[in-house]
Amino acid sequence: MQMMRNLAVFAVLVFVMASALGQIGDVTRPQNGTMPEPMDYYLRVMANRTSCDEPCTVHFWVEWNDPNLFLFRWDMNGDGKWDYPPQYGGSSLGIWTADWFLDYIFYDDYEGKVCVEGWDGISTKTVTYNGTALEGTPAVDGMTSLADMGWRFSPKIKMDVASLGFWRQNYTYPDLSIRLYNAYTGALLASCTPGGSGGNYWDWCKLVSPVALSTGWKYIVECHRTGTMSIPWTWIYPSRVSWKNFTYDGTYYHYGSSWLFVSNNSVPKCDLNFKVTKTEADASNSCLECNISNVAPRVSLSSPAVTATATLRIAGEKWHDVSAYVVDDGNETLMASLVREPGKPQETSFEISIDATKSSSLRIAYTPDDDKVNGQPNGANPAWLTFTFDSGPPVEMHHTFNVRHPDTWNWTVSLSSLLAGRDITFTATATDPGSDDLTFTWEWGDGSPATAKTYYNDGIGPDPYPSPGGTFPFAASDSEIHAYQAAGMYELKLIVRDDDGGTTEIPLVVVIV
Repeated sequence: MQMMRNLAVFAVLVFVMASALGQIGDVTRPQNGTMPEPMDYYLRVMANRTSCDEPCTVHFWVEWNDPNLFLFRWDMNGDGKWDYPPQYGGSSLGIWTADWFLDYIFYDDYEGKVCVEGWDGISTKTVTYNGTALEGTPAVDGMTSLADMGWRFSPKIKMDVASLGFWRQNYTYPDLSIRLYNAYTGALLASCTPGGSGGNYWDWCKLVSPVALSTGWKYIVECHRTGTMSIPWTWIYPSRVSWKNFTYDGTYYHYGSSWLFVSNNSVPKCDLNFKVTKTEADASNSCLECNISNVAPRVSLSSPAVTATATLRIAGEKWHDVSAYVVDDGNETLMASLVREPGKPQETSFEISIDATKSSSLRIAYTPDDDKVNGQPNGANPAWLTFTFDSGPPVEMHHTFNVRHPDTWNWTVSLSSLLAGRDITFTATATDPGSDDLTFTWEWGDGSPATAKTYYNDGIGPDPYPSPGGTFPFAASDSEIHAYQAAGMYELKLIVRDDDGGTTEIPLVVVIV
């Protein structure tokens, strides 16, 4: 990075020296008393690529031919706010860098402009603009019911407040006014009454006279009611707000004549419209269109299974043996063997996992032909099976093996049918290559309502657009419990959707037969 900066400075010096000697690019010295043609200066932002899939690293750089430019700043999402270098604590001229190239990671899909400004470090201009603090915040994350709500702040720059407003959450608010206070003295500086009704929109009212706010002083803007009735106010998370012109202090609730401040909790959506006049850098600018495509999440679905303890007990003629096999889609696995010995009936227990996506059974095999001779070749062996689950009643079954009846030598029990009415845990993991929030929707296929759950990248609330970054790739796991009440084949469908519409569907057949 330092080497590239040095090269950039060296290039500027060479440009200036060449101009002094008489020629550089399209600039020439006067010949025979004539003046050269005026030069068209340009500044262009360039990139190694402008289309790719999220997450995507793009190398940007600036091309320019004005030898006076040596400072730059970058807007990476076309919102008019400079992202690099960060504009924290700078003057109205902003914070600049000598970096004329930049590697930037797009964590999320983006379709829009990347812009750069170039400045000579000297030229300035006077500008006047209006703004708000909360109105442009993309998400309304909740609602609370208190009679009066507001927030405390300090302006970062001197400003005049021209109007006040609030987000009308489809309610009629009797006795409502929006107020501006001096937070030190509690003095009421301004008040006005919005004239709208119903709907979901910003409702503004104009002040009779603008109110001047001083830099660094503390003020309160409040949605106020003269009555005591609690009514819904919308609010947002402080992390969702770009505090460009204000320092946020805390959330303010007003109960009668007492004030209660709760710092860094939430911000009620009442706002002020202000006007600022300031001196800014007079800079050249250029923008480049970029298209970062969304990529649907990858999803893996674990086989849903129910665990049970099987207990096999055998009595009757001694020395005969039985073996227990779990059969999944025709594949057998030996679970236990048991020999009937003299004395009380023998028993053994073993754990089984019943896969809800397979046709599963338990086969008890009786093989008397190779057993020890005990003087009773025509005997019989009663057997019992007991299945115990984590929840619900146990299931008991009985069968008698008979040496003279080979058709009794195989006892097959359907394990899949035991799942009817029992809780089955379904687990899936999804990974978004970018930083999108993920929503899991389970459509059970038995007529019951679908189950949906959203996992936020920041663990708090919805991802705004454009995404501010976050963890990438973003992975989330979801587990849901569902019971199928009757035997049958059920077509379950899991749908995982990211917050930009990318969708992955996984079908699954649940076997309860």
